Amino acid sequence: MDKAINYTPKRSLLFYMANFEPEVARMIKSFEERKKEQAELFRTKTLVILKNIINAPDASIPAREEWTVIKNLVDCYENLSPFKKMILANFLKPFSFQLARLMN
Repeated sequence: MDKAINYTPKRSLLFYMANFEPEVARMIKSFEERKKEQAELFRTKTLVILKNIINAPDASIPAREEWTVIKNLVDCYENLSPFKKMILANFLKPFSFQLARLMN
């Protein structure tokens, strides 16, 4: 059997952080399109990712606090003001660019 087919990436802090932005983007888009059921599924996936980030052994205490704030924004997204929604969306952009630079 081909080893590439059975490859499972290590579930590190970096792995979860890389998967965070796409899930939140999907959640936001679903809420904006008023697809509540789909948005709730993406929110659930996002909260699992956040739980793994917050509980990662290599996450610093200040990072855990910051990710907890982000978790709270995700948890009540549909009740956020437009300004707070913008904060969450803008938080994701720089992180994606930083991660892409790290991977190169």
